[in-house]
Amino acid sequence: MRKTLKRGITAILHNPKVITIARTLLRPFPSLEEQVRVYNYFLKKKLAVRETIPSASYRKRIVATSAAPTKQLMIDISQLALHDWRTGIQRVVRGLLKELLSQTDKGYNVRAVYADTSGQIRYANKFTQKFLDETECSAEDPLIEIQSGDIFYCPDLHLSYPFTTLTALRQEGVRIIFTVYDIIGITRDHFFPRAYQLAFADWFAGVLTVADAIVCDSRAVADEVQDWL
Repeated sequence: MRKTLKRGITAILHNPKVITIARTLLRPFPSLEEQVRVYNYFLKKKLAVRETIPSASYRKRIVATSAAPTKQLMIDISQLALHDWRTGIQRVVRGLLKELLSQTDKGYNVRAVYADTSGQIRYANKFTQKFLDETECSAEDPLIEIQSGDIFYCPDLHLSYPFTTLTALRQEGVRIIFTVYDIIGITRDHFFPRAYQLAFADWFAGVLTVADAIVCDSRAVADEVQDWL
């Protein structure tokens, strides 16, 4: 019962319609909005602690199917799948996904994936079919199946990512790669709301914990990340 309640609350907190309504109601009261954002962040973080620890049954589901002839390149679109805010990052994610899915001579089976509200990673079959065909899709979004040598690549910015789940994938031989577009959420955090500062710092710490490699969108950002490290 408690687990079901937690998942229900988590789903509400991540619901784009609820977020939009809350922002509209709070916008006339900036100081209150900032306090609510911080409380909301800490509540999401507390709810996610237990949910993002992969269960034994989930680990069995993600363990390699060694008969697969082709390795996977999993492109994470967690934030884009949740809501397309039409930001610059999401335009990049869309462009990368479209280009990679269109490749015919590729050594990897390219699949879009996302983290659900319980911290498990699923194939984004519904999103992919709609993305390619511009139609509604009845496909299911099953949990991913992996093998050693697969690549998980996240060009998206999903600040509440379940990094514990990625640790489990990494232990099974999956190579983890993230794109970092900038780190001004840390180096110039005074420009941002407190909730964003907290979320970005936790996200970047998570990336540094699990990533085998970081891809930056410019030499300047790469130098800044390296200097910060």
